[in-house]
Amino acid sequence: MSMPSGLWAVLFWITSLGWTSDARAELPRLLVDSVLNLGTGVHLGLDEVSHVKTLRVVNASGEPGNYFLTFSVPSGGVGSRRLVMGNSEIPYQIYRNPTSSIPLKDFPDVRVGEVLMGRFGDGDVQHVLEFSIRANSGAWLPPGTYSDSIVIRLFSGTIDDALEVESNLVQVQQEIATRSDLALVNSGGLFAPGMSLATLDFGLIQEEVERSIECVVRSNVGYRLSFFSDNGGRLLHKSGFHIPYTLFVDGVPLPLIQGGDSMLNTGFTETIETGRSHGLGVHLRPSPDQTAGDYADNIRISVWTE
Repeated sequence: MSMPSGLWAVLFWITSLGWTSDARAELPRLLVDSVLNLGTGVHLGLDEVSHVKTLRVVNASGEPGNYFLTFSVPSGGVGSRRLVMGNSEIPYQIYRNPTSSIPLKDFPDVRVGEVLMGRFGDGDVQHVLEFSIRANSGAWLPPGTYSDSIVIRLFSGTIDDALEVESNLVQVQQEIATRSDLALVNSGGLFAPGMSLATLDFGLIQEEVERSIECVVRSNVGYRLSFFSDNGGRLLHKSGFHIPYTLFVDGVPLPLIQGGDSMLNTGFTETIETGRSHGLGVHLRPSPDQTAGDYADNIRISVWTE
């Protein structure tokens, strides 16, 4: 039985619609890592650190056309961008480049300078786009992984005539490392990086005498202090004569042993950015018939994190 030619025309039209209904196949595609890692470090100072990241937009059709990308904040507005771990956080912002001062925002509340824009020309297949994440470094933070979620949305067309193509949920992460430092300063001095050597000069001595210095520790975790004396708590003369001394740490005498570390029994909590000061005092007890000459010892101070 033959079918009317008009029915064949209707069937052909339905089949053709089925092949071409997936218009998204002809639109750009977004390729971006699911995790944007900002590396490992310790945040110090008052500056912002820029991290340049990349994503790819693929032109599936090869036809010319405009597109743009926006950056949302699932937890709130653009001003609330924070990398969070527990109760600690790192403010950050997203820009077109490291020198830009205009944050990238989310559609539809955007203007031309607040999105990443591009245009495919004839035959263009792929564009690699850069953007910058700047994290505030003005805090002394506990170690761990700080993270936030953002949604990167790809639109075909212009801001005034846009079609959303796809979106990707992306994790932004910053790993804060464990960090401990110490500085040897005069009484009342502040922490200064690199101040790890100091000399206590007793001059010419004839009786008991004491000299003091401060050890300032800066640590973002709990810590302990240990002290190692080359001569076991004695100032040694080249002839072999010695002058015994007592080391006081925060006013408490700490016996120094020969050939090993003398560890403080007290564990200290993490410090603020300016550190915690520990007073060190050295008390000499020379004998009346002490041989003249130069006497010396070396004490090495170590910070042990917990």
